[in-house]
Amino acid sequence: MPDDRRKRVDATTLTGVPATMMWTLRNRAVEAARPDTAFADPLAVGLYGTLDYPYENFGKPSQSHALRAQAFDDEIRAFLAGHPGGTVVALGEGLQTSYWRIGDPDIRWLSIDLPEVVALRRQLLPDEPNVTTLVVSALDRTTD
Repeated sequence: MPDDRRKRVDATTLTGVPATMMWTLRNRAVEAARPDTAFADPLAVGLYGTLDYPYENFGKPSQSHALRAQAFDDEIRAFLAGHPGGTVVALGEGLQTSYWRIGDPDIRWLSIDLPEVVALRRQLLPDEPNVTTLVVSALDRTTD
C-alpha cells in the first residue's frame, strides 16, 4: 500500500489519545483498499501509505472503523438533506476524511482536536475554505 514516491511522515511519536487516530485510519484505509469494498476512502488510503507508524500495535485490521465511518457519513448526508449548507461539528476528528467523502460544497465543517493532531492534519490534509479548525480538547470546559 505505501507509495515510495510520497514524502514519508513520522508519526511514531504519537502517544495516548492522539495515537488512537492511527488505529482508525489504518482500519479505514485497509478496508477502502480492498478490491471488493463498498467503502471508498482514497484519501485515507493515501494517508496510510504516507505515515510511518507501528500499526501492528493495534493487532489485525478490522472493518469496524470503516463501518462506523460509513454510518456517520450516512447520518451527515441525511442531516444535510434536511439542512442544506448546515454545519457539522467534528469533535476529536483525528485523521478522519469525512469532509472529503461527503463532498458537499455547501457544508460548513468545524474540526476540533488536540494540538498534535491538528498539526498532523495541517501537514497532511488539503486546506479547505469551508473547514474551520479549533485547537482545543473537546473536554476543555474553559470559556476564554
